[in-house]
Amino acid sequence: MGQQTAPPAGRGGFGNAGFVPNPAYDKEPPQLPDGMKAGGVLIFSKTSGYRDEPAMQASNAALAAIAQERGWPFLVTENGAVMNEQQLSRFKVVVWNNTSGDTLDESQKAAFKGWIEKGGSSSGSTARAAIRWVTTDTRRRPNGNGWSIR
Repeated sequence: MGQQTAPPAGRGGFGNAGFVPNPAYDKEPPQLPDGMKAGGVLIFSKTSGYRDEPAMQASNAALAAIAQERGWPFLVTENGAVMNEQQLSRFKVVVWNNTSGDTLDESQKAAFKGWIEKGGSSSGSTARAAIRWVTTDTRRRPNGNGWSIR
């Protein structure tokens, strides 16, 4: 039902917490679990800035446990190449979990933006504010709960 991919080499920061010195953009998308139903949860925790490994591991595990308990298909990954039209279409929500810095290239940003515009949902925890190209935009929805992606 769910899967967690290992963090790519070189993304461990300095020890258990630290900064990732050189952002890298992923080109090869991760393998989705065989038979993964549509409507799942994508738990995305890539960093290219500050990285708090213990917080990421704990919250990834907690989010995965919640999804599993509720019977929701899920994927935990740090691979930004998952942000493509085909793979995003398998998910109902993307949880940006302790992400930091520049995590997506321009085509990945465009794919995520298109997915949001088609009705996808996004939520974030802690370092999500470090994603510079996502800003609140109160003009899109009357209740002020809209997101604008530059």
